[in-house]
Amino acid sequence: LEEVSATASKEYSLEKALASMKAEWADATFNLVPYRDTGVSILSGVDEVQLLLDDHVVKVQTMSGSPFVKAFLEEMTAWEKKLIGMQD
Repeated sequence: LEEVSATASKEYSLEKALASMKAEWADATFNLVPYRDTGVSILSGVDEVQLLLDDHVVKVQTMSGSPFVKAFLEEMTAWEKKLIGMQD
């Protein structure tokens, strides 16, 4: 019984961490500024976004290697693909 409880607790911890990462992106705002006189806007303040992205990629890859992620591996893999897609 203790083993089942410990496993469930670790799974819950990973699910909570994934939800927290998603919530951080939901609240993210991106500022666009005009680029010279081209009529094109570009992202400003990309350093903060890049730091958050790099941090979350490392976290999700670490979490994906956990044996306790099996219950929601598909969701974790989809999130990892989104993050890596943004990195490219």
